[in-house]
Amino acid sequence: MKKIYESEQLMVLHQSAQALFDLGIIDTAEMRDFDEGCLVPQEKTSKKAPKVLEADHPATA
Repeated sequence: MKKIYESEQLMVLHQSAQALFDLGIIDTAEMRDFDEGCLVPQEKTSKKAPKVLEADHPATA
């Protein structure tokens, strides 16, 4: 699933949080908070969304 970010800055923040999550430093609840704050909600992406950044995987973006 492609991740669509609200902005480039939030993409970087989310990727950092994802790395901390992968290392076990933050838990699932905290990662969900980052998802909510950094990613465009799915219902927003089904409409014509404003210019946003997309990435298949945070490490490859």
